Amino acid sequence: MEKITLKNDFHNTEVNVVPQSGELSPRQVKRAWNTLCGIDGCTCGNDLGMRGDNPEIIVDQDSDGSIYAIVN
Repeated sequence: MEKITLKNDFHNTEVNVVPQSGELSPRQVKRAWNTLCGIDGCTCGNDLGMRGDNPEIIVDQDSDGSIYAIVN
């Protein structure tokens, strides 16, 4: 899969990620959130820190508590 750009139009930030088999790993999710917002308690975006025009992504949690994302 090719890289996709995630954006947060509140903080005017963006990050590129490359999904593997249609998923973002827990590490990619954490990196995206830290880059797009990263401010504890901020409610500007969703679990990935995205806000505005973005691809459809479903955020889920593994049995061990790790958060990952599925790119539609």
